[in-house]
Order: sequence, then structure tokens, then C-alpha cells
Amino acid sequence: MRGTTTTRGQTTARILAAGLFAAWGLAQWLYNQQFQQFAIFFSFSPTQLAWTLSLFNIAYFVLALPAALFHRRYGYKLGLLLSLSLFGVGAFLLYFAIVRNTPIYFLCAIATLGSGWAWFETCLNPLTVEAGKPSTAIIRLNAVQVFNAIGLVSGYLVASKLAAAHYYLSVGSVAKSTVTPYVVVGLASLLLAFFIEQLTLPDTAHVRSTKSGIVAELRHHLADRGVLFAALALAAYCLTLTVIWSATYQYRMQELGGREFDFFTDVFFWFFAGRAAATLAMRWIDPIRVLAIAAGLSLAAIAVAACLGGLTGWVCLIVISFLISTAYPTIFAATIVRHGAQTKLVSGLLVTAAGLGSAVGPLFVTPALAGWPIRAVLLLAAPVVAIQLSWAVFARRSAPSAASR
Repeated sequence: MRGTTTTRGQTTARILAAGLFAAWGLAQWLYNQQFQQFAIFFSFSPTQLAWTLSLFNIAYFVLALPAALFHRRYGYKLGLLLSLSLFGVGAFLLYFAIVRNTPIYFLCAIATLGSGWAWFETCLNPLTVEAGKPSTAIIRLNAVQVFNAIGLVSGYLVASKLAAAHYYLSVGSVAKSTVTPYVVVGLASLLLAFFIEQLTLPDTAHVRSTKSGIVAELRHHLADRGVLFAALALAAYCLTLTVIWSATYQYRMQELGGREFDFFTDVFFWFFAGRAAATLAMRWIDPIRVLAIAAGLSLAAIAVAACLGGLTGWVCLIVISFLISTAYPTIFAATIVRHGAQTKLVSGLLVTAAGLGSAVGPLFVTPALAGWPIRAVLLLAAPVVAIQLSWAVFARRSAPSAASR
């Protein structure tokens, strides 16, 4: 009976993670698309815009390790409830910021949402890895993260519809109309937290550690080349997304004369398709090998896009989004699966690195987009993709068992 209950709890955890990743992907992309309207509403300068864009990721970066320590002490389930509560508070603050035209509320809302994302990532990713056999952890996390990509695509479509509906409205009217649904988001987050509190999750969701020695454990992980290299690779992955996705609009303007494309030729659709295809391929091919092949082909696509430009370069941008989509879940799962009871702190270090990469990205990509030719901007992605390829080679040579199926 205990085995049946455990299996049911693991299935519940996977379904819950998939649903929450999809919902967050939708909310995240809606916010990303609407951010420009909020920035215009508050009359942010280009410098203020760049720092405000990074604020979400700065909060995510700064609080990832404290979130991991919270999970270590109180368990994943309580951490998940806290993350949803932070999302709710952040959504309410965002609404009041626009209604009352108060930038400080807006900044607090962004920081609160970023804090919720730190708790969310340091909870759901390792919970998914631990909700099943270690030998299938990489495939399992990739499969769950497919739903995050589905959420991103859905958010892109919804944001496009909202932009068309608001075309003739003033900036103030658009901002107020756009932010109203966030009240619903806030209430839904709190209701979802209440619902999750009633669910039966696997035993790992409730494990609490009262052991001391956190500093010694952190020192041990910081001396682990595998953890440090994985952290660097995740930061590089986030920088890659920032460069490629930030460059798409400017690329269309400079290389294609502002040409519009339909949904099925958009980079976000192919990001989802790539993650789904990689997850399927991992059933027959070693996951780390899949990542190595994807990173190598991405480097070639970057070189072609920078050299040839035009429609060929656009196809290469699509190919890059398709190929790099598997990097985050693969690196994350392959690293933490071998750390057993110390998974939580390793997770915190990895998410901290990812947050750092996301926070730093806009600070140098935004000025580059303003002053460089778009083909030169694309070359910024080459060294960070090379880091991901180097990690894959390192992981296969130093810890093949962690990558095995």
C-alpha cells in the first residue's frame, strides 16, 4: 500500500509541476509582452528600462539560495505554497502600481514576482527530479519543462491578441486595461495554493532537514567542479536566450525590412517544438549527447546567421531556438540527480547562476542592440553556446553515469 501511495504521489507531483510550469510560462510571457506598455506608462528612460528589466531576474538571482535553504528546512510543499503566495502579492502590487500611477509599487511588484519565481524554480525542478527513478530524471524534467514552453507559446498568442485589441487605445488606457486581469491572477494564485495544500505529494515533498553544517555543505558544493561548471552553463543558457530572443525584432527590421511572419515561423513556437523533440529523442539517445549535438549545431547556425543574414539568417535564428531549448532541464537534472539528500542546496546554486545570467543579459544586450549591427549582436551568443557544449563534453567524460538512462 505504501508503494502505491508513493507512486500516486509521484504522479501527482509530475502533473502538478507540468500544470504550474505551463501556467507560469503563460503569465511570464504575457508580462514580458506587456512590460513595454508599463514602461511607457511610467516614462522610463532607456537606462531605467534596462535596469527595470533586470530587476525581476536580480530578485530571482539574490533569493534563489535563500529559497533553497527554506526548502531544506521546511520542505518543498511549504516552499511551493510560499511561491504561489508571492505571485499573488506581486500581481496585486502590479495592479495598484498602474491604478495609482506609482512606480515604486511597480518595482516592488517586479521584485516580489521575481522572488516567487526563485522559490518556484528551486522547488518544482528538484521535486520533479526526485519524483521517480534517478535513471530517468533528465527525461522526466525535460518532459515537464515542455509544458513551460507550451505556456510561453500560449502567452505569446494571447499577448498578440491583446495588442491587436488595444491598438487604438491611449497608453494610459492600455496599461489599465492590461493590468486588470492581474487581480484575477493574484486571486487564482492564492486559491491554487489552498488547493495544493490538500494534495498528496511524494514523501520527498515533505522532507525537512534540521541538520547544521550548511556552510560546510555549501563549501563542499562550491569546490565541486561539476556543480560550478553546471552553474556556468546554466548562466550561459540564459544569456543565449536573452541574445537570440532580444535580437529577433531588430533582425526583422534590419535584415528583412520589417517583414512579418506567421505563428509557425516564430522562434517561440520552435523553442517548444525543440524541447518536445529533444525529450522524445532522449528515449533512444543519451540526453547529454543530445545536448552536445544541439549546442554544436547552434554554433554553426550562429556563424551562418552572422555571415549571411537575410532570410537564411532568420531560419538560423529559428534553428537556434529549436536546438538550445533542451539545455536548461538537461543540465539541471544531470547535475542534481547525483547529490541525493543535498539536492536542495545544489538546486539553489544552479538557480542562482541562472538568475545571474538572466539579470546580466539585458544590461549589455540592450545597449548592443541600440548601437551595433544586428549580425554583430548575434555573435554575442557564440561564446555562451560554446560553454554549454563544453559542459556536455565535460559531463560525458567525468560523470557518464549521471547522464545514463
